[in-house]
Amino acid sequence: MADTARRGRRAVVADATFPAAASAPRGRLLVQIAAVLAAVAYLVLIPAGRAHLFRIWAEDGKEWLSDAALDAPFTHLLDPLGGYFHVIPRLVAQVVALLPVEWWAAGMAAGAAVVRALCALTVFHAARGHVPSAPARFAIAAALIVLPAGNDETIGNTANLHWFLFATLVWVLLARWETRTSAAIATAGAALLALSVPLAIVLTPLAIVRIVVLPRRRDRVPGIAVLAASAVVLTAQLAMTRPRSEVDVLALIASALVRGPLVTLLGPQASAWLIERTPIWCVVAATAAAVVLVVSLAAFALRRGRVSERVLVAGLLALACFCGTFSLSSNWQDFLAVDDELRTARYSTLPGLLLSAALVVSLVVLLRRRRVVGVVVAAVVGALVLTGAIWQLATPLESPDSPATLGITWEEGLDRAAEDCERIGDSRVKVVIMPHDAWTAIVPCALLE
Repeated sequence: MADTARRGRRAVVADATFPAAASAPRGRLLVQIAAVLAAVAYLVLIPAGRAHLFRIWAEDGKEWLSDAALDAPFTHLLDPLGGYFHVIPRLVAQVVALLPVEWWAAGMAAGAAVVRALCALTVFHAARGHVPSAPARFAIAAALIVLPAGNDETIGNTANLHWFLFATLVWVLLARWETRTSAAIATAGAALLALSVPLAIVLTPLAIVRIVVLPRRRDRVPGIAVLAASAVVLTAQLAMTRPRSEVDVLALIASALVRGPLVTLLGPQASAWLIERTPIWCVVAATAAAVVLVVSLAAFALRRGRVSERVLVAGLLALACFCGTFSLSSNWQDFLAVDDELRTARYSTLPGLLLSAALVVSLVVLLRRRRVVGVVVAAVVGALVLTGAIWQLATPLESPDSPATLGITWEEGLDRAAEDCERIGDSRVKVVIMPHDAWTAIVPCALLE
């Protein structure tokens, strides 16, 4: 009797947290390939994306490409940096390093775009159990490509892929995979994702619940993979010391609220304009309105949604709040405050992806329960996000608010480096990269001949 009751409770938790999806429609491979190609094209052809085709960003050059060019393949695959591993960015760099050196900038930008497109496709499939509606799942997945909060500092480089990888890992852990093949792919993907993000440890409770309540072995294995990878990541985090300033709690809360709901809805450029060009009361009012909108929609979903929808919305909101606040506090510097400007908009990426997913699920519930009101609210939310996207695309690249820094191009850096090789006669040389001259990649002079 007790065993039966326990199995019954596990089944209830499993259905609420990991609802099974209906059978997937077949024969849409070409559509999915076209969607991935369209996503890649968007990320490399919008103004900020094009700028990165000719420039290499920070760790992409200094760490991943330098290591790939100078040492044997995969030598540094599990080298930590900043307290966590970067397996997927290093794999991208390993492939790009096989190309002619002149193509490395475009290769890294395209590689980052391909990874994000594949993440979006994964989310679209993984969310089927929680979000049966294909248009709603498309909106959640498309956020990984078009959400303005994700196309500021994070576009065109692999150093900032971890924000998108974490959001994808959440959905991989929430999904029940139908076949052994899909479960095996999900397990390998979960391990790679967990070894490429700094906050994998945050998802260990979800992985443990998955292992405990799901009956099939193939459903439990992705959770085991995440636990194992998180343990490896934890060893790197325990050995790390990260410099930071003393946290101003009020400034941290204000920064988290602005970088969360406000930037999610308006985008970094429109939010920066509000902060820099309008009185403080306008910023407070806009932030309060964004918070009220998000909380109101979530509250409706928590009260009127199905059990799985309630669990999902609550979990996404909790993750957004924790990850946004923790990322800021663990890296706190005075410039992260939003008193008179909005810098380092990358800290809005993960909260934006999680909040946008929660908003979509909440709107699904509202549309089902209050059709007319749902249409109006969905139109308002869509108009806000679209305005932010257009504002971002229309911002000139030379503007201080531009999502792309117009730093030195890879071609210019290589020309200077080739001259240095001839002058000093060394076997390797430093190539200046973005965002400023303190960042350099190390390249063998033989590749520049």
